[in-house]
Formats: sequence, structure tokens, C-alpha cells
Amino acid sequence: MARLAVRWTAGIVLGIGALAAGPGARVAAADAPSAGVPGSAETAVIRAWQVRTLDIMPLVEDGVSGPELRLAQRSITRDLGKKTDEVGPEYAYLDVAGWKSPGQASLMSLAVPGTGQFYAGSTSRGVVFLGIEAVAAFAYVKYNNDSHGKRDEYFKYVGDPNDPASRFSFERLDGTVPPEELARLAEIYSKDPREFYDMVSTVDTYSAGWGDPAGQRSEAQNYIDEVESLGRKSNVGLYTMIANHLVSAVDALHLTRMNNFALRQNLSLKIKVRPGLHQSYGMTLTQKF
Repeated sequence: MARLAVRWTAGIVLGIGALAAGPGARVAAADAPSAGVPGSAETAVIRAWQVRTLDIMPLVEDGVSGPELRLAQRSITRDLGKKTDEVGPEYAYLDVAGWKSPGQASLMSLAVPGTGQFYAGSTSRGVVFLGIEAVAAFAYVKYNNDSHGKRDEYFKYVGDPNDPASRFSFERLDGTVPPEELARLAEIYSKDPREFYDMVSTVDTYSAGWGDPAGQRSEAQNYIDEVESLGRKSNVGLYTMIANHLVSAVDALHLTRMNNFALRQNLSLKIKVRPGLHQSYGMTLTQKF
């Protein structure tokens, strides 16, 4: 048995099969051999028009009645995307070199300013935001500690109002204010010493409770000013850190988008139909450098 397979695609297909000589030859699904063809062998000329893939497989068999030619064809359909009932077309995902995730960069800088910039490829910006964060954090910690330290000095300077030897005492104030006001001051002292010390240092009604109302009250007020000044500096450091986190996150988002925009400008996707022996579709993803 002899087998001959010939495939032609997208065009006029001309197949010529040579049959072994012998009487009673039959040709199925083909044009009959033209009379007068020279030679001792019968020739079958097969002409077919096919827009898709055409498989022509002549089978030559030796039978009782002589050689026999059989034709078979197959049409192949190719889909660009396979469909499923759940997620629809299936696509191929390609990794583009240098592509950055804006969400990841933004979250990184929101957590630690500068890290998103490093991820996006901007080392200089990352150093700036990281440096601002370090300075702001140092300022916040330092001035916050200094404020608490100065406040403790302030409280120690005024002293315990229950101690008659303190610079301010309830004993000296007793008799100069109504008893209910004295009781209210004692309650404030037990709940919020900072509020109590500020009240007795700034409200003239309680000046009688000081051993030296002029000098000691003035010094206590200086302590108040220093504590508040250090507190404001500490808050500046805190607010700077908060702003640095937010600005750094936005900047990292902007950097990655600009980076991806430049890459997207250099990318082109082309779909082509390539004719030939096998009709096919080709996709080309090109990146310019």
C-alpha cells in the first residue's frame, strides 16, 4: 500500500496523483482523466478551490478491480481566544520589563516615605522623602520629650498645693476665695494637674495662694510659655511626618504612572494574517528602546 498526502492552503489547489497502470482504474470525487494523455499510465488531474485548509490525501490501493483513488479534506478553524462559560475569553499576559505597579508604590510610600520612589526607580526622590521623614521624626521625638521634661520642672517649681511650704498652697489661698471654689480647685488638681497649675499661675483670683505673687507667678508663667513652645515644635514634627507620608504616596503614584506611560508609548500590538501553506494569525508585541 502506498500513501501520499498533499496539503495546500488558501488558494487554488492543484493536486496531481500518478496512478499505477492497470485496467479498470476508477477515480472518485475527481475529474475523469482526459483522453489522449500520452504514456502508459493513466493520470488523474484534480482541481479544487478551497478558502480554508484543504487536506488532499490520495490513497492508492491494490484491489481486485484495480487501483482506486480516494480524496479526503478537512477544514480547521482557529480561535484567537478560547471561550469558557465562567470567565470568557482566555488571554495571554505578558510581563513588560520596567512596568511598575502604581498601587504598590503608593502603599509603600504611605507606610515608609521614599520606598515607593525607590521602587519606581527614582533614587534621588526617595532619599529626599526618607530624609524629611527622618528629620521630622527626630524633631517630634526630641521636642515632645523636652516638652514633657519642662512640664515636670514646671510642676515641681509650683509644688504640691497641699504642702504649706510649696510656692502655691491651699492653706494660703484659704479665706481669700469661697470654700466651694477652694474645693473645686482641689478636685481639678486631683484630676488634671496641668489645668490646675495653669489656672493658679494665670488667674489673678488665686494670686493669694502664692508665697511671692509677683516673682513666683511670673516664673511659673515663663515655664508655661516654654512648655507650649516645645509642644508646638513637637506638633510641627508630627504634622510634617503626616504630610510627608501623604505627599510621598501621591508622588510615588505619579512616578509609576509616568514610567508606565512612557513604556506604553513604546509598545505596539499588531495582529496580522499570514498566508501560506498554513493560514494563521500572528500577534506581535513590540517595545521600542
